[in-house]
Order: sequence, then C-alpha cells, then structure tokens
Amino acid sequence: MPVLPVSTWIGRAPGGSWFNAAKWNSGGVPVAGTKAVFKTGHAEAVDLTPLAGGSAAEAGEAAITGDAVTFAGGTLLLAPPFPARGLPVALLIGGGGSVTIAADASLTAQGEVLATGGTLSPSLVINGALTDIQGGIEGTGANAAVVSGHAAHWSNTQDLFIGGGSLSVLAGGTVDGGPQAFTTGSSNIEVGNGLGYGRVLVRGAGSLLSATQVDIGTGYSGHMTICCGAHVVDNFGAAGGNGDGYVTVTGAGSRWQNLGGLQIGSAVPAASWLRISNHATVTTGGVVTVAGTLALDSTATLEADTIVSLGGSVRALGYGPAGGGTVAIGATLEFGGNAGAPFELETTYLSASRTAVLALNGPVLASDPYAILQAGVGHIVLDNAGNALPAIHIYGAVLELAVTGAAGAAAISFLKGASPVLQVDAGVALPNPISGFAARDAFDLPGIAYSPDLIPGWTPALGGGTLTLDDGSHAQSLTLLGHDSAASFHAADDGHGGTLVTFVTGH
Repeated sequence: MPVLPVSTWIGRAPGGSWFNAAKWNSGGVPVAGTKAVFKTGHAEAVDLTPLAGGSAAEAGEAAITGDAVTFAGGTLLLAPPFPARGLPVALLIGGGGSVTIAADASLTAQGEVLATGGTLSPSLVINGALTDIQGGIEGTGANAAVVSGHAAHWSNTQDLFIGGGSLSVLAGGTVDGGPQAFTTGSSNIEVGNGLGYGRVLVRGAGSLLSATQVDIGTGYSGHMTICCGAHVVDNFGAAGGNGDGYVTVTGAGSRWQNLGGLQIGSAVPAASWLRISNHATVTTGGVVTVAGTLALDSTATLEADTIVSLGGSVRALGYGPAGGGTVAIGATLEFGGNAGAPFELETTYLSASRTAVLALNGPVLASDPYAILQAGVGHIVLDNAGNALPAIHIYGAVLELAVTGAAGAAAISFLKGASPVLQVDAGVALPNPISGFAARDAFDLPGIAYSPDLIPGWTPALGGGTLTLDDGSHAQSLTLLGHDSAASFHAADDGHGGTLVTFVTGH
C-alpha cells in the first residue's frame, strides 16, 4: 500500500469549509491521492458544500482518530489506491474519533470503512448516506454505529463485520448490500465474529437491514433484535452459524424474511436461539434447521416449508410469561439426520407453556431410525396422517393425536414427568405399542362418552395386552406393554364429556 501525502485538519480558521485552505496544514486542501487526517481532539463541523464552479470534496483516504467530526452539506469521495492484495481502508475511525454524516451529506468510500474502537460512542453516526465496499465495526471500547432517520442509508457492496461493537438501525434507516445484494452472493453481514461479541438492533417502522446472508454468531457470540415494526431481509439467515447466535423478533409488523433457508445453531448441543413474540413474523423460503431453540409465543408466526431439528428444541410459549393461545406450524418438522449417532443427538424436544397449544399441522418426519420425538410440557397436537416417527416419549405434556396416523409407526413411551397425558381424539385408530404407563399418567379419550357404568376391558397378550373402552356407540383400543389386568385401570370423566383413564397403583 503506497504512503499518501497527508493533509491534517488544524481547525484554526473561522468557518468549517472543507475547501478552506486555512483549515489545513501545509498539505493544503486534500485532493485525490492524499490522506485527510483529523486529530485535533475537538468537535469539528466540516461543510462539504462545493465552492462556486468547483468539484465535490475528495481525498484518497481519511483517518479520524482525535476529533468528533460532522460532515454536512455535500459529498465526500474517498478513493484510495488499491494495493496488490486486499482491500484498502478508505475511512478509519479509531482512538478518540467519531464521524457523523448529516442528513444533507453523503460519503462514498471506494474501500473499507473501519471503526476500530475508542473512547467515543457512537463512533459512527449516519443520518445521510454512506456507501463503501466493506464495513467493519470492530475492536474494543465504546464502539458503535448508528444509522438513524429516513434519509440514513449505509450501503456495503461486499461485507459488513460487527465484532466487539454494535450497529443500531433506527427510525427508518437502511443498511444493505446495494442493489446487487441478492444476486452477487457476496454481500454478507456477520455479527459476533472472531474479534468479539457483536450486537445489532433494528428498530422502528421503515427500518431495514438486508444482505445476501445475515449471520449472527460467527466464531464468537452475536445478538440481533428486530422490533417495533422493523424488517430484516436476506437470502439465508443464521442464529449461530459458527458460534453462539441469539435473535429476538418482537412487536407487531416486525419481520425477519429469509428468501432461502434459516439456521438456528450449528451443532448439538447449541446455546443459540430464535425467539418470536408479540405478533412478529419470521418467514423462510427453504429449510429451517434447528440445533438450538426455536421459541414462539401465542401471537407469533413462523412460515416455513420444512423444519429440520438436529436435536434442537421447538417451543411455543417456552419463555416469558405463561399465557394461552395457539401456535400452529403448518410445515414439515424433520428431525434426526445423523444415522448411527447416539440417539441423544437425534432428539427433538417439543414444548409449550402449560396453557398454550403447539399445533404441528404439517408432516413430522424422522430421517433415521434413532430419532426420538420428546413431548415436554404444554399441549402439543400432531395433526397430520403422514407423520413418520420411530419413537415418541411423553414427559409432562398433553400429546394429542388428532388423526389416524399422527403417531406414524412410533413406539410410544410414558417417562417420569409432570402428569403426562396421551389424548387420542374421536375416531383415531392407534395400533402403536405403548409402554411405561404408570401412576400420574393418563389417557384422555374425548370420543368415549363417560358414564359410571363404563368399565375398562382387557385382552391379555404376551408381554401386555389390549385396553378397550366402549361406551356402546364408540370404542377405543390401546395396545399396552407391561400390564396384565383390567384392574390396573380406572375410568373417570375428563371434564369435557369424554373419558380419562388412569393407572391404579398396586396392580
């Protein structure tokens, strides 16, 4: 990289025009091929309005390491010479420096804009327009970038890296990869890279963050919040692509739109999560891969073609205040995917708050014979006859089978938990073997009308038998393992006109 002649802002003359030679040292007003340096240690207002008949402000590079500089009134072009390798830094903000681009100003950097940390926060404020090839909010200290207002626009034609710093997009501001972001494949936003923890806040109606790929947690930890009607749009999104990523989408009108797929965590176990709440929406045009936690409250919407769980959790109202409501995932839930691996890595944990409903209306598929679908807590509904499941474990949930075939060919097991219930709806045939039924467990049979005369029937077989409930109009049969007598079962009113069957201890 060639060493450029330096023009240093000295700020002694009155007025703040870029074109006032008295404001600069012996290097004079910067021109193409020179480096503009600001390090007076004061707040400086620099007017970029061109002189009559003159051209726009220009320099090869700019470094702000001691001033709080506000550019206003015009355009500044930074065009550093390109080195043989790598990308030149066109604008460096570090030390005690900060840059503000006013709403009536624009800055074009034909290289990288790099804020490396310092004592001032925020170190980069964009109220006007900033265009560069690559951006970086990196390092340590009070290091932040703010893009605020409807006139604010930060365009990175390649990548934007945020590690050891933060980015806030507020009040209608826009950060994007330029008009070719979704076609070049090179405009990515990485938050929480190897240089440290990164944070992104996109807040307010009209605020937009868009790129080819938005990756939260890449080699380190990253956090993104989309709230209050803001939007994030990408071809592919990740919460924890190669690190720990945490994404919150909350508030009416807030949306994370993934034109392709979405990844939550990259390995099991994964701390990464995506939380959707308060009428917010997340959409995908491809596969959602869950190795961490996917959590929705009762008002949230997730639109996806396929959800693939590699041992992650899918939760409805699994966090925050408990409440009622229904969350419906009308998509495919696929889990497993590592045939031959220990089954702990093949387990999907489904849960809802105890008063909420998680409805899986699309097919639930296991991609290998070691997979287990675990029903944790809350009310979980399987409502698709095309489900393909090798095993189901019920811990503390109400697991409702709404149609014949909803359990696939799965062996169903009750495990020690908080009063698990298997609800078999009216007309649903369930030939699947059921094991582990014991004290505090229950079958809820809404299609069998309860009466005091209803007595469970039992047909013994090797290792178990068939439990039958018949109200005279409808009958329900269940295949149980490990029981040998009708006296082991007690029938009662389920409170909704159906029949609740529990285990009688001592039999």
